[in-house]
Amino acid sequence: HIGDNEEDVSESKRKRPRKSEKEASAKKDQPNGLAIMMQLRKVANHPLLIRTLYDDKNIREMAAILQKDPSYQEENLNYIIEDLEILSDYELHRLCLGFKSILRYKLEKNKLLASGKFQKFDEIFPALKKEGHRVLIFSQFIMMIDLIGDYLACNGYRFLRLDGSTPVPERQTLIDEYNRDEDIFAFMLSTRAGGMGINLTSADTVIIHDLDFNPYNDKQAEDRCHRVGQQRDVTIMRFICKDTIEEGIYTIAQEKLNLEKEITTSSEGSGDVKDSKNIAWLLKQIMSHDTKTSQAK
Repeated sequence: HIGDNEEDVSESKRKRPRKSEKEASAKKDQPNGLAIMMQLRKVANHPLLIRTLYDDKNIREMAAILQKDPSYQEENLNYIIEDLEILSDYELHRLCLGFKSILRYKLEKNKLLASGKFQKFDEIFPALKKEGHRVLIFSQFIMMIDLIGDYLACNGYRFLRLDGSTPVPERQTLIDEYNRDEDIFAFMLSTRAGGMGINLTSADTVIIHDLDFNPYNDKQAEDRCHRVGQQRDVTIMRFICKDTIEEGIYTIAQEKLNLEKEITTSSEGSGDVKDSKNIAWLLKQIMSHDTKTSQAK
């Protein structure tokens, strides 16, 4: 499915928890600091990942219109408002695309493309395309992948996507299609789903759109290009938004890599190379465990 990201927005929306339920769950399951950090990461990636464009007046107007829709006729107006208030600008935009009655509230194209990282795409993609390069774009966030898909579609780039929701039997088919069809410029992948067993040597440019706290997840993603059969030099680009939390994430990731290097170098100096490899392996496991634990909280 090249460039086809549409889904049943109205159906997914109706399954969302109420605002009160979502807030209660967040307070119970997630320390406030992590919630704040996630909001800061969203802003660094794309402003539409939070709600700033749809004000409370827009929300009330949209809710009143939706209440007349068959999907919402039995809903209390205040409940509909609560449902809409917890959505990001991008989710509200997608909701508008799913209901003709509120289609006029959809965002204009320029709002979808208004991102510092998308401006960087504007700078580098035309030349990459002209010179015959092909790119892999990795992101940790499914909604960000949706937005990148919108960017690529708006600018006429053919692309494929693979994320955690992609059925396993279909994944190799997508990989084979990308490797076979040189006219497909980009392949979008979620960082975790684009891990082991994926060979995409037909691409020679890797873009890490947003960094992982665990640098080994990003390195594993980079290795999708560095496989047997790669005939060209591979370029790795890491997008880091200046003066945002992403600079801190990058610093933490580098410190983890340096710590492993120091431990490995120290062990090699003692002549015990085997032990140094074991320590490096153990360190990677600990980092991976820490990352999974923080996500599970």
